[in-house]
Amino acid sequence: MGKYLTAKEVKELYNLHISTLHRWSKEGIIHPIKTAGGHRRYDESELLAVMGKTVEIKGNRCAIYARVSTKKQADNGNLIRQLERLQGIAKRRKYVVVAEYQEVA
Repeated sequence: MGKYLTAKEVKELYNLHISTLHRWSKEGIIHPIKTAGGHRRYDESELLAVMGKTVEIKGNRCAIYARVSTKKQADNGNLIRQLERLQGIAKRRKYVVVAEYQEVA
């Protein structure tokens, strides 16, 4: 049994709409528990299993942009080194790089 989440937490973490949660519950795909106050709680591990762990978690995403001023700088490897440095920074800070852009001005 995993961590139990509110519908709001599921929306924020996994970008799943509450109507999707209710439909999945009605169809028997997921099995939320109800609190004493009648509020639903969703088992995070069950949700991840249903989603196949393919839903992208919000946050900690970044795009990398590297730029050099001249073709000579690019030919000397400055652009590649800059990209590698930015990739290293993103990795250390636990960011997921979703796009990389490079430019020679």
